Amino acid sequence: MGSIMSYISSISASQIQSFTTSQVAGLSTSQVRELSTAQVAALSSAQISAMENEDVLVLSGAQIGAMNTTALSQVYDRKSLLAASQISNLTTGQIAAFTTASLSYINTADIQRLSAAQLNAFQTGVVAAMGTDKIQALTTTQINQLSTSQLNKLTTTQVQALTTAQVRGLTSSQLNSLTTAQVASIETGDIAALSATQV
Repeated sequence: MGSIMSYISSISASQIQSFTTSQVAGLSTSQVRELSTAQVAALSSAQISAMENEDVLVLSGAQIGAMNTTALSQVYDRKSLLAASQISNLTTGQIAAFTTASLSYINTADIQRLSAAQLNAFQTGVVAAMGTDKIQALTTTQINQLSTSQLNKLTTTQVQALTTAQVRGLTSSQLNSLTTAQVASIETGDIAALSATQV
């Protein structure tokens, strides 16, 4: 296997699957960088879990995007933040598999890098579990793209934490989807900042 390891990019996906966890752990960062998306997609959760931390951090966005959701969970279990390029390449399927525990591995800067499609892929329960710092990190464009079902699940504490700019970014449909308790929690100054088309 040693000679094959020197030509990692030529190894087939099925051969990659036969690697032991020790062999995966033995890959150098340069070898990890050379892995194709097909090779990464073939890796099992146990193999991903065996990767050294420094190897996980050099994975490209395309490689991260190629992981199946079960394998990706092993990346988050490292309790280390993904790089910006890795976050932006997460598929909607991967994000839909996020749990509330996954949120601790994403910071506010990561939140701002998410596209509308990625945000909409979050389960409503995961959105409801976001800290107020992450809620406030959402840009006005992102707020505008949240689904009404996601907004409807926000806690009153989260709604109260919305900035004036974020409240002004809500559409009339989004505002109408809020519960009575949510509306009551919007700060007075934010209510006053609503436009005529919102109320």
